[in-house]
Amino acid sequence: MAKTDEQDTGWALPTKAIVLDVLLDVITKEATGGTKTVTVGTLSTASGDADGYLNAGSVADAGLVRGKATITAGTFESYFASTTRGALLATLVAGADAAGDVGTYYEFPDTTMGGKKISYSLGSADFAELVANIIVVYIEVA
Repeated sequence: MAKTDEQDTGWALPTKAIVLDVLLDVITKEATGGTKTVTVGTLSTASGDADGYLNAGSVADAGLVRGKATITAGTFESYFASTTRGALLATLVAGADAAGDVGTYYEFPDTTMGGKKISYSLGSADFAELVANIIVVYIEVA
């Protein structure tokens, strides 16, 4: 049975890791689950950030899933509305549908979670089909 609470993958980043990117490789998409998302971060029970890398990335389709900003086309201008990129890899200040308020979004590497275990959470407890791998792209500093 699928669980929505944070799950420990058992794999930890090297102590001196610089995390450049985190993606999901969805091999078999989730068709049954009510909320077809996966969140990836570092184990929160060990001073990590459970949604720090990917915050509710969709697993409704097979393929690579990378957190990104959502740009909304408004009446006055397009603006940054939200992001699935976690706070350890990006900063978002949401804009609004008002002239001059596009918001800001920028990405950066994570240098704070070295030595922490990678974790994930499912969007709902009724997952039945999902097969996916978590891909962590990092550099280990010697």
